[in-house]
Amino acid sequence: MKVCLNISSIAANTARPGHAIDGASKAALDSLTRSAGQELTPMRTLGLRLGLVGKVGIDQGRARDVNSWKQAAPLKRYATADEVAGVVEFLLSTANAWATGSTYDFDGGIATKANW
Repeated sequence: MKVCLNISSIAANTARPGHAIDGASKAALDSLTRSAGQELTPMRTLGLRLGLVGKVGIDQGRARDVNSWKQAAPLKRYATADEVAGVVEFLLSTANAWATGSTYDFDGGIATKANW
C-alpha cells in the first residue's frame, strides 16, 4: 500500500515571535494531510509534527534556542535522527496500516505545555 508522509513541525500549533510564516505553512501542511487522508484513499496520508531534532553543531550554532528547548521540553533534550527514523519506520509500516489523515506529534512532550 502506498503512503505519503508529510513532515511538519510544532510551529503549526505554537505561536512564537518571528515564526508566523513557518507556523502558517506547517499548519497548512497539517490541513492538507487531513484532507488527503479522505481524498486519496486507498493511499494513506500521514503527517509527522516534529520538535527540535539534533544535528552536528546545533549546540554551538543555536545555543540559545537549544537551551530554551531543553528547559521547556519535559524530556529535557532534543530528538536524535535515529529516533526520528524509528518513528517514520513505524508510521510507514503495516503495524500502522489503519491510520490515514492523522498527524502525529514527536516533540519530546513540548505539545503538552501551554506556553513555552
